[in-house]
Amino acid sequence: MKQRSILIKTLEMIKKGILILALMFSFQTFSQNKITNKNKINDRAIFCQTEDGKMVRLDNVIVNPSKKLIGKIQKQLNYIRYDVVETEVLDYQTKQALKSFNRNNGLKDLPYLFQETVNLLKRKYNQKKKASKTNI
Repeated sequence: MKQRSILIKTLEMIKKGILILALMFSFQTFSQNKITNKNKINDRAIFCQTEDGKMVRLDNVIVNPSKKLIGKIQKQLNYIRYDVVETEVLDYQTKQALKSFNRNNGLKDLPYLFQETVNLLKRKYNQKKKASKTNI
């Protein structure tokens, strides 16, 4: 009888642990990838609901970029005059700079790191760096 009681308590603790892990994972995913409250992640695409209720697929989104990549992006944004603090974190300030960069360069007006954003940002960074070397 005592062993059965211990087994039941152990199973209940395991259920609670699994529930807590599931909640933590879903919260982390939700907080890192928010346009609206209904986003689903699929490899390099994000499905999001627009304000008018339509589901939209955004392709070539870099989901969960590394700290190293974010730091590099922040450095490049700063160099071409999109002022951000270099924290290696995809924070609000960095997302707003990405949104401005995307909008100013004819890309999607969204605070996401698209592959085309990375490519264009690298090209603009290298062009400005090369131009500053020739002016010296």
